[in-house]
Amino acid sequence: MSEHRFSHETLNAFVDGALAPAQSAAVIAAIAEDPNLARHVATLHRLKSAVTTLNADMHLPPLPTPLDRRRPVWRGAIAAAILGAAIGGALWFGAQPSGPDATPGVALSPLATHQIWADTANPQAQAHLPDDFAWLTPVMHATGLQLAYAGDWQNGLHLGYIGANACKLSLFIQPDDRPDTALDIHLDQHLQQASWTTSGLHFSIVSLDMDTSRFATIATTAHTKSRDHLPASAAQIALINAARLPCLA
Repeated sequence: MSEHRFSHETLNAFVDGALAPAQSAAVIAAIAEDPNLARHVATLHRLKSAVTTLNADMHLPPLPTPLDRRRPVWRGAIAAAILGAAIGGALWFGAQPSGPDATPGVALSPLATHQIWADTANPQAQAHLPDDFAWLTPVMHATGLQLAYAGDWQNGLHLGYIGANACKLSLFIQPDDRPDTALDIHLDQHLQQASWTTSGLHFSIVSLDMDTSRFATIATTAHTKSRDHLPASAAQIALINAARLPCLA
């Protein structure tokens, strides 16, 4: 049904980063639930990438055929698996020593922490992802971003990812016993932020000068996988791969 909710013009505007935040959030929510829509948006991403490198003698590929009207089959969560992961994450947080992000008496925001890390980040560095968050590995690998930093942050975890063209993204994870929340996303050409709470954990993602549709694709996939802990579908991976547009700075 998603193909009836959004016009071709709206989806093109989403890929171009031209939608208002509320409209982008609606598209993001639909993409997370509909692999057919994810494939369609992935095709639009590839068309945009082709246009940015278009030579005078090149021709655009044909537009995709109309989307299949069947409802998606993949959705839902396995409650026991989520509970186990949440408990494991809480135990992992409690066992970690203090790190460079854990400054006594100073509570830096995700944005401030990201800026400090990004200014000194080593593109050649490699870090280890805790086993409790192994579900992140295929998602972030598909983005073209590599884990370069993992450290403590306000009783939680700060993961720093680096990609080509000066792309840097921070993911913050903290224990949080408040009720689950929906994906909250803020997009503009300079600052991109997303946050949500699920299964006892709060997630925040921050980037600067990243293509807004690329960031939105990363955020919505990470949000979905944090809830169901299931492998990303082929459509989701294709969408993330197609959205690898250069950062702006």
